[in-house]
Amino acid sequence: MLNRLKIGTKIGASFALGLAMLTAIGLVSYRSINELITSSSKENIPLKYFVRFNR
Repeated sequence: MLNRLKIGTKIGASFALGLAMLTAIGLVSYRSINELITSSSKENIPLKYFVRFNR
């Protein structure tokens, strides 16, 4: 099936797949950071101090 596609179509599909993967990774990272900020504010510990002391 992939042998019948033109090279431009293959390149475009590869680019779209890579972009989709980067978008998914970015969304997961964004949600994780927001969850860290929310949980640290519930404990009244600023995130900048939490990161500084755990290094």
